[in-house]
Amino acid sequence: MMSLHALHGTLQHKGIDPLTGDPLFVVLLPNQGIAYELHTTQRTLLNLPAIKEPCSTYVYTHIRPEEQKLVGFLSRPERELFRLLMGANGVGLKMALAILEALPLSDLIEAILSENYKTLTVAKGVGNKLAQKMILDLKEKLVVWQERILSQTHDSLQWEALTGGNAGSNTAEFFNPQALNEAEQVLLSLGYEITEIQTALKQLMGLFPSEETIGLNSETLLKSLLKQLH
Repeated sequence: MMSLHALHGTLQHKGIDPLTGDPLFVVLLPNQGIAYELHTTQRTLLNLPAIKEPCSTYVYTHIRPEEQKLVGFLSRPERELFRLLMGANGVGLKMALAILEALPLSDLIEAILSENYKTLTVAKGVGNKLAQKMILDLKEKLVVWQERILSQTHDSLQWEALTGGNAGSNTAEFFNPQALNEAEQVLLSLGYEITEIQTALKQLMGLFPSEETIGLNSETLLKSLLKQLH
């Protein structure tokens, strides 16, 4: 099986595999007569377009001697977090999907960064010991990944240098600079574009007065921005 990164086609089917009980969907590529079956989460199924409508999905190609599967996601950050989960000791494909099923993206990221292993145990099959091991593995990888992405796209510039002239309002009046910078770095490391983050900031500034947003710490601000980005 060749490695796929993304598919753009027409949604042909979405539902539950009657044999395994796994959520899956099928995308037909235009003008090729080729359809791909992708495993996913129930959360993703609920957000898919209608049958016969255009469908774009990010893909993780899972190749093992005993099985070959494609896993589909509607956002790049979700796929990247899935890849991180798959790199943790004791976490396989089914468990990684179970974690994404149990936790919204914002809650999962917050749990990793704050080392709140109890949050991870809400996923089926994840006990206290495994959750603690996952935190040790994933937080370090997240930091390394973040630094690599920042060195490529951020070039050590401060947040205001990137958004100060484009955000449509003075972010210093709305957000704590340190919290804003830390939240922005995490979002960049997850693959979000600067323009996407700017849009989410504008939405937050429109929803809440500055006296509320200025007091947000980095974890709460990150969670709020992720909700706007999804």
